Parts: sequence; structure tokens; C-alpha cells
Amino acid sequence: MNCFYHPEVPAIGICKHCQKGLCTECAVDLKHGIACKHHQAEVNELYDIHFMHKQSARNMSRVYKQSAVAMSFMGIAGVIGGLVIGRAGLILVAIGIGCIFLAIAFSVYANRMKKGKTNAA
Repeated sequence: MNCFYHPEVPAIGICKHCQKGLCTECAVDLKHGIACKHHQAEVNELYDIHFMHKQSARNMSRVYKQSAVAMSFMGIAGVIGGLVIGRAGLILVAIGIGCIFLAIAFSVYANRMKKGKTNAA
């Protein structure tokens, strides 16, 4: 493959934005890819978007864990509250609500673990 702008010169790489072959004179090394001289800004934007996505994914992992822990505490509090109240109807309602919160917490945690395994592969 030859350079798009200099057809007689062999290409050393491809622009990440326009996918055109580039020679050493036309290519700009951005440390995260090669770009044409007039596509540097676009390639840098793509890199920034990719970097922000990775940061966001790490933050969401933390949010999933925190919500699972919070739901677990609410579930345990519902069960204990039902037992402390002592009235038969209220005990069942509180235990039911507590179990729902625990089920949500385990569901959130299990879903996150499943996503983590598929992302690691």
C-alpha cells in the first residue's frame, strides 16, 4: 500500500480518522495512533472519548457495588425491624420488604459479576 497523498511512496500506517495510507512525511504520531496532518484534532477527540468511557466504566463498577451494599443493609434492616415490632402482620410485611431488598442487592451484584467476567474475556 502506498501513501494516499504521495502515490509513489510506501505507506507506513493508516490514519485513524480517514483510513488513508500515510507515508512518513504525511503521518503524525500522536502516541495513541497515527493521523493525517489535518485530522490530528479528530483522532485526539476519539482518544479522549475512549479514555472517558474507560473511566466511566470503572466508576459504574463502584456504583454497582455501593448500591448492592446499600440494598443489603436495607433488607437486613427490614427483617430486623419486622422482628422488633412484634406484630404478626407487620412482621410479615417487614420481612417481605427486607427480602425484596436483599433479592435486588443480590441481583445487582450477580449482574455486575457476570458483566465483569464477559469484559475480562
